[in-house]
Amino acid sequence: MNTLNAKLFLRATCHIVQFELVWSRWPFNKLCDTIWRRRVHRRSVSLTADETSRVVDPVFPFLPWKAQCLERSVVATFVLRDYGHPAVLVMGSMQLPSRGHAWVEVDGRVINDRPSVQKKYTVLVRIGCEADQSRPRERQVSGYQSQASAALPTSGTRIPQ
Repeated sequence: MNTLNAKLFLRATCHIVQFELVWSRWPFNKLCDTIWRRRVHRRSVSLTADETSRVVDPVFPFLPWKAQCLERSVVATFVLRDYGHPAVLVMGSMQLPSRGHAWVEVDGRVINDRPSVQKKYTVLVRIGCEADQSRPRERQVSGYQSQASAALPTSGTRIPQ
């Protein structure tokens, strides 16, 4: 393993530990905000998104637990953004059998899963990046914002006793 791959491996491991200790305990909307605010770093490293993802994947077999698709996708999103790729976390559902799934896309292309997931699942949430000014926030973080906001009272709203 060369120095760059070792750094990527270590960074992915740190993000996994952070996910397990912190992010997995947060409410869903806070996790989404954290992902949305995570900026894409400008790196001089010329790794493609696929190469970056291939270095992250080998971390997971060393874990004492089985990482689920959301954990894998959040970690991949953060590492890809750390290395200059505008990764988008996508969450979708399938009706029959009833199932949810998460994956990462860069420029509309699936990075950490099979390309067929885009056809199998209906997209519920797509979390882009705050720095991407090409689309407004409501469209970038479509799905969770309106649902989360509807459940929370706004300031000045009285909750009936």
